Parts: sequence; structure tokens; C-alpha cells
Amino acid sequence: MSRPTNVSVKRAEKNNSPRRTVRAKSKRSPIRQLHAKKVEKAVMPTHFTGAQDRYLRALGHSLDAVVMVGKEGITDALVAQAKLQLKAHELIKVKVQPECPEDRKEAAEILAKKTRAHVAQVLGRTFLLYLVNPDKNRIVVPDANAAKLAKAASANARTDDLDD
Repeated sequence: MSRPTNVSVKRAEKNNSPRRTVRAKSKRSPIRQLHAKKVEKAVMPTHFTGAQDRYLRALGHSLDAVVMVGKEGITDALVAQAKLQLKAHELIKVKVQPECPEDRKEAAEILAKKTRAHVAQVLGRTFLLYLVNPDKNRIVVPDANAAKLAKAASANARTDDLDD
């Protein structure tokens, strides 16, 4: 019976039973391997297309509200909490309570301006905010040009099928 090359069998000292261990494939430690990779920093788009907004709305559909705007409105503490949540999650859902002094759309605009985020959706008393975290980019928004190219390619494929 042949063994894989990267697995060795060692005998346990007490019970003399075989124990498999996996050898490291490279000599670099995992931390050095991570630092050796060149990671591109994510950049926040200046303008979002409809397809990009739809993508963010689809991701935000299943989210629960993590920030609540209450009777005091948008305070410095609320902005700090929203920034903290945006840094952790990139896409957050914010709920505006009925006793909030600001209108729901005004609250979304004010909080987006103070956190430098993008308002992806305002629906009822909830809204979605998106902000790219350059250190840990979790959500990759599709490129606007890629969506246009894919749409044009599918349109060309349909016209080719009609010609045949």
C-alpha cells in the first residue's frame, strides 16, 4: 500500500498506534505567505450604476438592522457606531424608528454624508449603507463596464442565433 508523499506515519509513545501528520508544503510560515502576496486595495466607486445598486440590495435583503435611529436623531455616537459597523461589515441595514425627528430619506442622506457611505436603498423605515473597507474587502461590487460588456455579448449572441 502506497502512502501520499506529504503524509508521514508516526507511532504514539504510549499506545503504539499510528498517527498521521501532514508536513508543511512550503518553508515559509503562513503569516509570511500572506504578507508575500500583493493585495490590491479596494476603491470606493464614485458613482454606482443601477446594476451595482441591485447587487447591493440583493445582498442586503437578508440582513438584520444593526443600527437604529431613535428619538434623538442622528447623534455623534450613532455616527461612530455606524462607522464601526460599516468597517466590520461593509454593508449595513439601518432602521429609523417612528419617533425620529428626521424623515427617513433625510436620515439616510445625513448618515451617508457623515460616514462617507453610499445609500443603496431606502425602503420603508429601513435603508442600506455601503462603504468599502480597504483593509478587508468582503463585498466585491461588479464592475459597471463588465455588466455592459456582458449585456452586449448576450445581445450579439441572440442576433447570431436569429441569423442561423
